[in-house]
Amino acid sequence: MDYPEGTIRRSYSASELMRFRSLPRQWIIPNQEVLSKLKYLGILNFRRARAGIKTHNGHRRIKKQTCVNLSNLIYPKRCNTLSNFTENVTCLTVNCRSLVRKDVLVGQLLREQKVDFAILTETWYSDEKQYQFETSDLNQNGYKISVSNRQNRIGGGVALTCRSGVNMRRLLSGAKSSFEYGVWQLIFKSITIHCVGIYRPPSLATPNQFVTEFFQFLEDIVPKYLNLMIMGDFNLHIHDDSSAVSEFNNSLFALGLLQHVDFPTHVHGHSLDLVITELANGVDLLSCEPGPFLSDHCAVKVVTRVKKENIVSKSISFRHFKDMDNEGFANDLNQMAICTDSVENFVDQFETEIEKLLNTHAPMKEKIQICRAPKPWFSESIMSLKRVMRRSERLWRKHRQPKDYEIYKSALHKYHYELRNVKQLTLSQKVIESKGNSKKLYQFVKDLTGSKSENPMPPVEDENTLADKFADHFMDKIKKIRESLKDFENYKPLVKDVPPFGSFESLSEDEIKMLISQLQTKSCELDISAHQSIEIISQ
Repeated sequence: MDYPEGTIRRSYSASELMRFRSLPRQWIIPNQEVLSKLKYLGILNFRRARAGIKTHNGHRRIKKQTCVNLSNLIYPKRCNTLSNFTENVTCLTVNCRSLVRKDVLVGQLLREQKVDFAILTETWYSDEKQYQFETSDLNQNGYKISVSNRQNRIGGGVALTCRSGVNMRRLLSGAKSSFEYGVWQLIFKSITIHCVGIYRPPSLATPNQFVTEFFQFLEDIVPKYLNLMIMGDFNLHIHDDSSAVSEFNNSLFALGLLQHVDFPTHVHGHSLDLVITELANGVDLLSCEPGPFLSDHCAVKVVTRVKKENIVSKSISFRHFKDMDNEGFANDLNQMAICTDSVENFVDQFETEIEKLLNTHAPMKEKIQICRAPKPWFSESIMSLKRVMRRSERLWRKHRQPKDYEIYKSALHKYHYELRNVKQLTLSQKVIESKGNSKKLYQFVKDLTGSKSENPMPPVEDENTLADKFADHFMDKIKKIRESLKDFENYKPLVKDVPPFGSFESLSEDEIKMLISQLQTKSCELDISAHQSIEIISQ
């Protein structure tokens, strides 16, 4: 065998090799000639000796660093800005067959699947019974609902429910002769989606009549709205070879639309619930897959490429009145001087001075609060029932036997019944805990009904101008009513002399203290100072 030039050959005897076998690897040291050649070729790098003081046994003792100055440490600043963790928007459509009693079951599914919005058909809601959807589980616990109910008949109906942080607005709702519909606008951070919910009752019209009227409806919708997603229960056997289905597919292609459901959505093996999007728009789908059966229809889950903010937060402003120096605040109040003859100027100067003092002694602070959906009423017993239901559902999907389907329906009803009972017990317990505390009880009812405290007043720069406009509006309204009643014979307007507020009587210090002591311990956002500061003023 020919070896390259410069190769060092080393021969080992059998005894040496047997000795190397029994020795630890770190003790196997080649001779100096081999080490020198490896170093010359740049293959071997000698490690320097360890630092420290060498002791008598050959080990080195590392000197510990002393006199550490902790003031030299640099502490990183805490960042209050939340990172924008993004996820894909997930949506869902399902025929519920009455949300009146299935709202808890559907709401639990939305939270488990982390659904951002859902089109729900056959809600069976009614405008005469608004409490059914206002107090629904789909209008609380992190979700809100908008309905398009059937008029003059029971059953039917289309609804959209979405997360509370999504800006949602209903644009259209109504019914044609062959189907019911609703159009909603959903505003996300990166895109605005227009979602159309469709429910077609099979008994109203033939499939051909429905296809003709449906595409007449789409001819008005498609040019008007961008980023369309059309979902719902079409009750059309989309995989059958019929003239209605052929016309439906050809019309979709002509309008530049694409249908994504390619699996059965009904217990009898038909694809009735569809998801349709535009071919060239911002809503691209990552997946479209079947979900659990909540009725004789299964849910259709869709994951889009649209990004959403995973963390929703809001800013809260407040003052720490409990930490305020009451003596210092009282001293500054005694030194406050207001010199004016006008009542309006006196009030303006007083509010300005009080605000300056509050900013000094109790400055306005701001914090960011993360909006998290409350935890649902879910226990280990509910979880075990859910596992049994899912197991029976998978068995029925695999074999498609009537006996397996009956077992699955029984497990589903048992899970739904237990879930509703747990919710009722939880809500009843919260009402009992709020006994004697009306504020806590009203807040609980407010959260339960999904109502929000929004200021109905229009935004203005000057509040006094807004108050004057309201006063002028009502004065003009009263004047017009009086003028319209002059033509009646039996009408005799009452003329009253309203004395003007031109003179005021001065009050003593004891009378003012008595008035302040009789005030209720409440305050609102319009008050210039809280009740705590008013008590300090009286003292």
